[in-house]
Amino acid sequence: MLTEVLIFAGAVFAFGFSSIIGGGASVVLIPILGFVLPISEVPGALVIGTFTNSLGRSIALSRKIRWNLVILFVPAALPSVALGAWLLRFVDPLIITWICALFLISNIPFLFRREHEQNANQESYKSYKVVGIGFLAGLLSGITGAIGLVFNGFYLKLGLSKEEIVATRAANEILLHLVKLILYVGLGLFSIHSICIGTVIALAAVISSVMVQIVLPYLNESMFRRLGYAAMCCSGFFLLGQTSCTILKEKTPTLRLISIEDGFETKVKWEKRTTVFEIEYDGNVSFERVVSIQMLPTSIASQVQKLSNNSDQFVVEEVYGWKKHYYEVYLTKKGKVFKYEIDPPPFNQSKKLDSIRAV
Repeated sequence: MLTEVLIFAGAVFAFGFSSIIGGGASVVLIPILGFVLPISEVPGALVIGTFTNSLGRSIALSRKIRWNLVILFVPAALPSVALGAWLLRFVDPLIITWICALFLISNIPFLFRREHEQNANQESYKSYKVVGIGFLAGLLSGITGAIGLVFNGFYLKLGLSKEEIVATRAANEILLHLVKLILYVGLGLFSIHSICIGTVIALAAVISSVMVQIVLPYLNESMFRRLGYAAMCCSGFFLLGQTSCTILKEKTPTLRLISIEDGFETKVKWEKRTTVFEIEYDGNVSFERVVSIQMLPTSIASQVQKLSNNSDQFVVEEVYGWKKHYYEVYLTKKGKVFKYEIDPPPFNQSKKLDSIRAV
């Protein structure tokens, strides 16, 4: 019972404060939920609360919702959530979060601008910008699971009142949270315990929605905007430190600059994957990555298998350059390295290049 009371109190504070600063409730709640739930059940319990919170704010401030923005934002955001989830197969969320942290920190100059300078910086409402922001918001939400304060500046620069910002943002996020809720149910990320904890958070969200109506009128527009930018900067520094430590600990990245015969190459190692950027002195730039034989087209894989017969070991790299795409095969035989190039279909012609001693 004490645990539920502490979670309730933490959620009331998190949702209430996030209403004023424009987001960030997840930053407070995720560590708290991590103590009482398995990590796989934390997103499910959290999304029950965030959905209820957005719904509560929308109802409480329904008259302040800018529907002309919502009808542009939401249709662009919903499909990009699915796209973001699909991109998780190819993109590491840590990198996206790290870039978002730098973006948040870049708002420091707005924190120190005077009120008339902030007002002068406000942008005119344009449909294509709202659609673009909606698409990016859904994409980041699908990749990282939350967008937090990243798009706070978008709302602050539109010239909306503080009530309009809180109400419109909540309306934009309702369907995003609902989609996540449905996905998590389908993935089986709920248990009886996590549903109970989510219900406690939802109740706290309702209370905070009532508190927002009471607190917002006492907060002037200038202070509201400064708190928003301050929260973005603080969140940026927090995320930058957190993700940097995680990257160094779990991914063990390395960066090497190597001189080669006709230029130089940069080798980037991320976990067990190695990516090479090669720049030749004649200006040609190529991107190379090590691939397994299972990732190759069938015709290429069969040629690699023939070439690698009786070799001690082999490595295949996929190479992309300006108007070129081919595969490099490095074979090691009796202390020597043999290099081959194989063109992708429909060419499939391999050509022996050089034989060099292993270093």
